[in-house]
Order: sequence, then C-alpha cells, then structure tokens
Amino acid sequence: MYEDLRVEWVRRCVCRIFRLPGRPNCFDRLLQRDDGEPLRTVSRFLNRVTDEQSTSCLLLFKSVREEEVEVSVPIASEDAEQPEQEDTEGSEVSEREDSEPVLSYRKELQVVYHIELQLDVDRFPPNYSQYQIFGFFRSTNEMVPEPVDMTEACSVLPKLFVMRLVNGPPLVMLTNQLTHVHLPPLSWQKRREAGEEQSAEVQDSVKADQTEGAGEAEEKASVKTPKQLMERDELLHRLHKTLRLANTTLQQLQVQDELQMLHAPELDLEQDTETLLRDTELMVELEQCLMNWQTQITVVIEEQQSKKPQAPGPLAEIVFWQERASILSALSEQLKQPQVKRVLEVMGRSHSGTMRTLETTLAELHKYRVEADENFCFVSTLERHFMDLTTGKSLSMMVETLPPLMSSLGTVWIISRHYNTSERMVPLMERIAWQLCERVCQAVHVRLLFTQRRDVAMSLVSDARQALEQWKRSYFEVRADIEDQGRVRRWEFDRKRLFERTDYMASVCHDLHSVLKVLQDFYNIFGMELKSVTGDPKRIDETLSRVDGLVLPIQNLTFDPFSISKMANWKAIMQEFDSTVEDIEGEAIHFIDQSFKPCAPLLPLSICSSSSNI
Repeated sequence: MYEDLRVEWVRRCVCRIFRLPGRPNCFDRLLQRDDGEPLRTVSRFLNRVTDEQSTSCLLLFKSVREEEVEVSVPIASEDAEQPEQEDTEGSEVSEREDSEPVLSYRKELQVVYHIELQLDVDRFPPNYSQYQIFGFFRSTNEMVPEPVDMTEACSVLPKLFVMRLVNGPPLVMLTNQLTHVHLPPLSWQKRREAGEEQSAEVQDSVKADQTEGAGEAEEKASVKTPKQLMERDELLHRLHKTLRLANTTLQQLQVQDELQMLHAPELDLEQDTETLLRDTELMVELEQCLMNWQTQITVVIEEQQSKKPQAPGPLAEIVFWQERASILSALSEQLKQPQVKRVLEVMGRSHSGTMRTLETTLAELHKYRVEADENFCFVSTLERHFMDLTTGKSLSMMVETLPPLMSSLGTVWIISRHYNTSERMVPLMERIAWQLCERVCQAVHVRLLFTQRRDVAMSLVSDARQALEQWKRSYFEVRADIEDQGRVRRWEFDRKRLFERTDYMASVCHDLHSVLKVLQDFYNIFGMELKSVTGDPKRIDETLSRVDGLVLPIQNLTFDPFSISKMANWKAIMQEFDSTVEDIEGEAIHFIDQSFKPCAPLLPLSICSSSSNI
C-alpha cells in the first residue's frame, strides 16, 4: 500500500475499472517508471492549488499489446518414441516399473496479452483513439486533503472528483452523454415534473409566502430568478447545438468511410486523350467503371430522396437537411479526385451512351446538393425560434416567439428557391404546430389542474389558449403583409392541416378556464360572510360539497381531452358540467331567497355570466 492514501485510492479505482489483477501490476510498474516520475505527476495533480476556473484532469490510457512467444508444451509419454528394449526378467522389470515416466516437449507459438498503462495530466497522446481512457476530473481548486485511513478515503475522495471511462469513439460517447445524461434534466418537461418550472405568477406567490418566516429561507433560495432561467435556456440551446454538430461530424465521417467508392481502375491515364481513346481494352474497362459509378450515385440519390425527418418537431427539419447536405457534398467531393476527373474527361470525348447517362445523373446530384445546402441554410436561420418553441421556460414565452417565427417563415417563403411551395412549407408549419400542441399538452395536465391553486391554474390555461390562438393570428398577419407587398406567390395554405388541432385545443383551454372561473365564483359567494348572514352553515357546506364534485368527471377522465378524436366525449363532459351548474345555481338562488331576500338577486349574477360562456 502506498504511503499517500490518496494515491492508493486512485490505484484501487484504476484497478477496478481496468480490471487489473493482484499487486504489483502494470499500474504499480507505471508509477515506478522513469525513477518515479509518474508517481510525482499524480502527487502534483492531487496537491495542485489554483485560481483558474478550468477543470484539471488526470488521464490514464490503457492499451493491450499482443506478443507471440514460443513455449514448451509437455506431451504424453506414450506419444513419445520409446527405444526398443529386450524383455528381461526379475529385477530389470521391477526397476522399469518403479522409474518415473519419460517426458518430452514440443515447441508451440502462443499469443500473450500485455496490458500497458500511460498517464498524463490534461493531455492526450496523438493516437489516443486506440486506448481505453479513464479520467479523474477535479471538482475543487484546493489541494485534495489526505485522509487518515482508507475508509475515510473511500468516503471523502469520490466527492472531489468526476470520474469518466471512455470506452469507445469519443464522438459517440459525447453524443450518448448529451442525449441521455445532460439534456434530459434540462428539458422543459423534466424541469416541470421536478417542480422547477413555474410561471411568473407562481414565483411571485412563492416569494410572498416565503417572507412570512425565517425557516422558509431555503425555499426562497430554491426559486429560480428570471436571469437564471434565461441562462439555463441558453445552456440548453448551446447543448442542443453541440449535439447537432457532433451528430453532423459523425455523419460526415461515416459518409467518408462509406463513399470511398468512386475508385478509378489503376490504369495509366497520363497519355494524351486521343491515344487512350484508341485503346479498345482500356475503353472497355473505363466503360465498366462508369457503369459502376452510375449505379452507386443513383443508389445514394434514391436513398436520400426516400428519407424523411426522424422526429415530428421542427428541429428535425434542420437535422434532416444538414445530413442530406453532408452526404451529397461528400459524394460530390469524390468526383473531384484527380483520377476520377481524368476518367470523366477521357470518356467525355468518347461519345459513350453510358457517359451521357452518367452526366444526367451527375446533374441531378448537383441539383439535389445545391437544394440541400440552400434549404439547410434557410432553416438554420429559424433554429433559435425552434429552440425557444421546444425548450422555452414558459407558455408566455411561446406567445412572444410565434410572431417573429411566423415572420421569418414569410421571409423564407419569399427568398428561398425551394421553400416557396406548399409541398415544402406546409409540412414544416405542421411540425411547428405539432410542437406547439405538444408543449400545451405537457403544460396543462387536465387531471392535475384542479389540484393547483385556482389563480395559478387559470393563468396556465389562459397562457396556453393565448399561445394556440397566437399561432393562427400570426399566420394571418404575415399573410396580410405579403398581400400588401403584392407578391406573386400568395401566402395561402391548407388551414385544416395547420389550425384544426390548435383551434380545438384552444377551445378546450377556454372550457377549462370557464370551469375554473365558475368554481371561483361559487367559492366567493358561498364563503364565510354568507354563512354568518344566513345562519345555516350546514346547508352551505352541502352546496360547496356539490361544487367540489363538479370537477370529479374531469379529474377522472379516461381519455385525452386535447385529442380531437375525443371531441364528442369532451363535449358530453362539458354538457354534464353545465347541467349540474344550473342545478346548483337554482338551489343557491332558492336558498338565498329564503335566507336573505334583499341580496338574493345580486349574488348569483357572476355565476350565471360565467357558466353561460361554457
């Protein structure tokens, strides 16, 4: 065991991760190398004190080296050649039986695996992709304290480091960590489920409640300020962008590996073109080469034309065009190889039918590549709006995002050479409408809505309704602007595809807001003041119990009220609600007439006006 228990703890972590047996092993030999310089490197890393904000990292690199060695393998005595001996009697036979068997050996080559370790601080070797990498990332700028025993070391030291094992291509590891580890906790839905995502009204009420006692100071500290929310949203946006760039790089590397296929035959094409054209055998080979290229390029184009975005949201549109542009650009780059260009030049002079067919295919490749590049450029200008729509901190932020988003779509419609048709624009706008509806569904949990504070719930459904209505309102505003400018291409699309679901969801939000308003009016009327005036609190409590039961059919829904296919079911629920409200109003009016006639005509007016809007 090492005298410095911190080094011993590092050793145990490395041996466990890399599965190093016994001691001394390759880790111990590593620390003793070069007169103990690696051991001093580890000690300096642990004792480092700095004011820098950057994280220092101790990196260990594991490689496995194969070696063939010659070994002697024993063979059974009966297999060995035994000299012929005469059969003797008595003691000679007994002596032979008591003697040890004669062993013989044969030479064999066996593969032996040697595990080798390297270490460094904040630096990777040039060929790092060949190694398994294990890193200790320091989370403190102070010296790592020395524990008194290994029990304390195993308890304290893991809190001072972030440990990572890189056991694969770094870009793949990065995309997996971003997708499955870092992005989910920051997503809008996860934050809301964790109780961190609150509207401005909720935050104000929480802050007001927290000023009542010093014991609630910690809760006040947990409420995120608007600046913190903006910084978190900016971080989420940057992480999404990093993930997209990492995926694009992986895609390009994959394409480069897969599309190394436009290989010209290894022929001498340095002669002048006329001489090459007279070589019949050479022309046959070049003709076959063109046919192979024709097939390969056609397959790639057809595959790209058949692909669709892999997700329903608008961000998938950006990824789709970025991947297509990468693949077609990589294929186009293959055509710029000197040998390929020379083959095309020679065959272009041959007036070959295969060459004419290939030229048509290459023209298509160029057309689709330019289209993909331009489309990616245009949809990238909308990325910030798409991110706000997908990961924004509140529904009110979506209300602010939709007008500039729709205006940007109008600009793309006017300027772009490819997003100027309904076939291109309507699917993109459908994706935006889908994302908007998805956010509303995530925010407004109908079954839980009536368990929240009533003012908070009313504000939530109001924001949801405004966002859904703003989508349609922004569309018609851009339409009016385009028509005022006298553009040839009219801003007119299939309204059913764009607004049928959002209009229906807005009507459901309106119904929910009306229900909450009716409940609020009932509770305002049948309060303590009415109990004190009428002198019959029991009957008021019975009425309030019926009011509480109004929302039970909504809380116990067995279907999604925002699903347009369940429209009839939702209307039936609301008709039942209206009928029950009328019954309660009738009983309330009768009760108030008997108990307090002068005020009877005034009290139910707010209820009647609210329920009539449902």
